[in-house]
Amino acid sequence: MKNLDIKNIVVKKYQYQKNQGSVPDDKENILNRDFKADTVFKKLVTDITYIHVVNEGWTYLASVMDLYDRKIIGWAYGKNITAELAT
Repeated sequence: MKNLDIKNIVVKKYQYQKNQGSVPDDKENILNRDFKADTVFKKLVTDITYIHVVNEGWTYLASVMDLYDRKIIGWAYGKNITAELAT
């Protein structure tokens, strides 16, 4: 690598929140870890993934999955993590 003048790119790792996996006191745990659905569109879940892009920096992918067949039914991608991206 030194002979070819190749350098690595160092990306600071995102530090996850400590309450990950727990439900806040003011929210109801509707699924209660029951991730099986017997019909389409009965149970939908969502997540936001952080993706680092060399030219853009951090970008965000919000997706919605139907638990009946585990398929992604909707997604949005953007440079800013906003309520508009999530909806």
